[in-house]
Amino acid sequence: MGPQAAGDTGVVRAELIPELLLERDGEPQPLPALPAGADIPQIHQFGYVAQLEDLLADFAQGREPIMGAAFGREVLELVCAAYTSAGRGGDPIGLPFEGPRDRTPHQLWTNAR
Repeated sequence: MGPQAAGDTGVVRAELIPELLLERDGEPQPLPALPAGADIPQIHQFGYVAQLEDLLADFAQGREPIMGAAFGREVLELVCAAYTSAGRGGDPIGLPFEGPRDRTPHQLWTNAR
């Protein structure tokens, strides 16, 4: 089973391997069509090609990318807090993450117990 999220309005589940599958409340959701000749579908399906194209366009125009360093930092804060929370049985962990910065997410999870 892949990652899933549930809330008051439904459940979303994704399978990432061996191929991308997206479901909402158990119903498969359509995915964008792959470009002709895509030899590694996941690179397109996970959005990597589109992200790189956007980054190159921003660079060419001298713009700050949407997915820049600040966004990366926010994602890292969330991942570290989530792994620490998991290691503590689901205890809430505030953001920004104030825990140790010298550990991997897995170490945060296993050392939080």
